[in-house]
Amino acid sequence: MERSDVWFIAVVTAAIGFIAGMAWSGSGHQVDWVWDYQTLITGILAVAAAYVTVNAMSRAEDRQQSRHDELLKLSLRADRLKVQRAEFPFANIIDDFAIKISNVITEIDSASDFFSAHDAFKNAKEHAKGCKNIFLESTVEEAKNLFGPNMSDSYIFLTRSTKRALHRCQSMSDLMDATPGVPVSPILLEQIRVELDDIRKEMPKFAIHLRNLTKEYQ
Repeated sequence: MERSDVWFIAVVTAAIGFIAGMAWSGSGHQVDWVWDYQTLITGILAVAAAYVTVNAMSRAEDRQQSRHDELLKLSLRADRLKVQRAEFPFANIIDDFAIKISNVITEIDSASDFFSAHDAFKNAKEHAKGCKNIFLESTVEEAKNLFGPNMSDSYIFLTRSTKRALHRCQSMSDLMDATPGVPVSPILLEQIRVELDDIRKEMPKFAIHLRNLTKEYQ
């Protein structure tokens, strides 16, 4: 029992005792004083009963809310762990791969002969494979149900684009291995370059999404 309840009961009891004492002394110790003050006594008892009932209901609601809050905290804790595992270290790795992709694009643009172009596409293939593997990581996939709309769109774009870029870089590398010295098709070259550049632009945005999501669950 809380201190406020004790005080309330004490006050009600004292009030009833006071009224009873006044009635007893003023009625010549006759029994019919209860009849004379029954309305007042009943009112006081009704107020006391109502207070006890409302207080009990309030306590039950507080306990229910407390249990709900505890369950919510446990649920958020699991989500927080998912987000943290996805954000670290992958946000930094994604930023690093964006720089690597940018360097590969520079290598492709500056390739002056078949061999330098061949080396550039080999590097592009390896980096595209690394990017694809990041978005297939179990820790990232486990957190994707917590992504917002924009983050989900970014994730889907990068997942599909890195797979497609890897396939195209692999095909280009195989073609160059099979036909050494043959000039690369400008159309194929531009398609791969544009796709790699789109990936390079989107990766830092997704890394920011990961970091912001971690802050939301702190």
